[in-house]
Amino acid sequence: MYLKLLLSLVLAILVSSTVSAQLLISEVLFAPGGSDDSNEFFEISGTANSTIAANTYLVFIEGDSDDPGDVNMAFDLSGQTFGSNGYLVFTLTGNSYSTAAGANEITSTTANWQGLSQTIGTSSNIEDLSETILLVTTSSAITGTSDDIDADDDGEIDISGWTIHDSISLLDNDDANEYGYGSIIYTNNSEGTIHPAASTVITVDFNGGYVSRIGQSTGSTNNDWFYASTSNAPADINSSSSDQAFSDETVTEVGGPSYVFSAVTYTGTEVLTNVDKTQNLAISADVSTSDDLECHNLVINSGETFTIENSGSIKVYGSLTIDGTMIVESGGTLWTFGGKDAEAATFERNTTYADGRYSFVGSPVASNASITGSDLGNIVFSYDETADYGTDGIARWKNAASDQLAVGVGYAQAFQEVISFTGVANSGTITVDVTHTTGAATLSANRGWNLVSNPYPAAIEADELLQLAGAGSNDNTNDQVIDGAIYLWDDGGSDEARGDNGDYLTWNAVGEVFGPNATTKGFQGQIRSMQGFFVRMTNAGTGTIEFNEDMRATGDNNDGRFFKEVPQQTIRLSLSSADGFYNQILIGYRSDATEGKDRSFDAMKLIGNDDLQFYSYIDGEKYAIQGLPDETAMTTELGFDAGTSGEYTLTVEVIEGMDSDVQFYMMDKLTNEVYDLSQISEFTFSASAGTDQNRFVLSRGSVISSTIENIAAPVYQYVNGELHVNFNVSVEVYGYSVLDISGKLLFEKSMQSKKMQRMTIPVDQQHVNIVQLKTSEGTISRKFLFSK
Repeated sequence: MYLKLLLSLVLAILVSSTVSAQLLISEVLFAPGGSDDSNEFFEISGTANSTIAANTYLVFIEGDSDDPGDVNMAFDLSGQTFGSNGYLVFTLTGNSYSTAAGANEITSTTANWQGLSQTIGTSSNIEDLSETILLVTTSSAITGTSDDIDADDDGEIDISGWTIHDSISLLDNDDANEYGYGSIIYTNNSEGTIHPAASTVITVDFNGGYVSRIGQSTGSTNNDWFYASTSNAPADINSSSSDQAFSDETVTEVGGPSYVFSAVTYTGTEVLTNVDKTQNLAISADVSTSDDLECHNLVINSGETFTIENSGSIKVYGSLTIDGTMIVESGGTLWTFGGKDAEAATFERNTTYADGRYSFVGSPVASNASITGSDLGNIVFSYDETADYGTDGIARWKNAASDQLAVGVGYAQAFQEVISFTGVANSGTITVDVTHTTGAATLSANRGWNLVSNPYPAAIEADELLQLAGAGSNDNTNDQVIDGAIYLWDDGGSDEARGDNGDYLTWNAVGEVFGPNATTKGFQGQIRSMQGFFVRMTNAGTGTIEFNEDMRATGDNNDGRFFKEVPQQTIRLSLSSADGFYNQILIGYRSDATEGKDRSFDAMKLIGNDDLQFYSYIDGEKYAIQGLPDETAMTTELGFDAGTSGEYTLTVEVIEGMDSDVQFYMMDKLTNEVYDLSQISEFTFSASAGTDQNRFVLSRGSVISSTIENIAAPVYQYVNGELHVNFNVSVEVYGYSVLDISGKLLFEKSMQSKKMQRMTIPVDQQHVNIVQLKTSEGTISRKFLFSK
């Protein structure tokens, strides 16, 4: 283990001044990554060369709910002697570890603990999880495994005659309740941990096999201990650990302190980029930096200011102590870690606008009563998905100027470009409640939208948050709760009129579509610190989504991207009006996509304004991004909402990732015109005001016939409670029916058979409507989820 040998040599010379007189558990490997035989060991520390008192034991206590508090195994340490470096280590024969100079090592004469005369218990291996390890002196000898330290199973130690020198608990998540009796408890069971009231409980997301003190620590906090899972033999430390500074290390030496840090003090001349995660850094002079830094413990001394500038970052793997001042400027990044001590710093962010246009934001610090909406300015709103949507959604926006800001929740604010928070940086796992409310008063297309925010003072990877196809090893369950897309507000003019050309930047695994400010913003896959955004809860009900530390991205928190794409086969189309409104869609082609809804590849349309919306359809619902199979002759239907009648232009913005001979065709079903998009990049057409106008068909790889299903796929237009149907050719019509989503008939009309090209049907915008047209060519059905 790095630094151990060097430190052991120093301790051999200076032992009297560096070894604690306290009896302590130092290190235990109880579940090596491989066979337990020969690789387990345990280590304790005390006064150099001293002899351990009679009836002193290292005891392993059951933590599972079937026999909580029972002694599983005990090692009698009576009469054993600490080495000259203050360490005593017990190992198994055949182990491959080296032993630190000055340590006293006792090795079993066989390949398991039954060969060590100090063993009490029948197991040949040290008990795996769940367990508590106690270093105790008892008033009488422990004679067997029948001893129970918690006879009434209440989580409190009630055995008499035991003096506990040191203790730690390591619990898994196999049972609904796990029992821990240590001063510090690492548990993978966040809801069912039963323990003494005075214990420090650290929740982890793994089952470990190894625990060690950090250096020569003597306390019972997460800054004193290192707990990790293991793989391979003798012991490779996995990335699953309580201290990320030591992930991927290997245990190679026993009998001495582990994870020892050197100290660096910045006095104004040192090069901070030379400091690494094995060093403790003290700031003793004012310093500003835009470098990427890391250290273990960080102390900012009284009277000094440490500033992280735009594009700069620092990872503090251990504790953060601020006796002076720490400022993380807009675009700067601070990483701290859950369970580690941290103190209040100041975090700044330049939002997108200083005028009346809105930005979506959130707090990067722990919630408290002094952090309210007023920190965001005079105009601050939260979003309540459970409120009735009404005619335009305004009723869902609630005045939040005096609200205490909730961690992970998003807020809309205006007229304050620079926002600042002072508090303890958020770290660890953060959960946020989300809802999907149903009811006749709320249209399906407007349900499930929740405004959340990045809770960390560091950027996070959007694909990790959403658990998209191809994301990393993050184990959150957000993919079971929310759709696979995020929506960032791109305000194009609400300083002049509400909803004036504002829209949502939409992103998923296929790519992104922009709002009206496409030339000034782009999203590259990282959600910046304090950035607010919408997600959509997939199914009706309530749930939670999770933010965790594994989502955080190094760097990429700069102002220019407040708002990593894998190369895709995509076509980006836009629709614009003569009076300046603009909207985009993105169609992607992938071998793993289907024609139906795919969580990672299809992003629903979140309507940002009433003036112009452009979308594709999947099963009657509107989508901003659609993924389709990577096949020839693949078609999709496109539609739009137009706030006013007039001239509109459909433009091919870009075609990416496809061979030059791949062709696209666009058919206008209203005029029967077919456009070869390899020959033209845009065309202009006239349109009347109305929503849900399914006027266009896009085809990749095959020419669309001008007679394509004109009867089976008429053009629709919704205006003021009426659905206009245009067949484009004369069709013999017998009548129509309108049903709700359950199939209940809302109303119907029969008519004498006559040929017509256009008809009008009254519909109910408060329901999902299934419209059935009865014609001589058969019944034509379509589902509608009207946005107006």
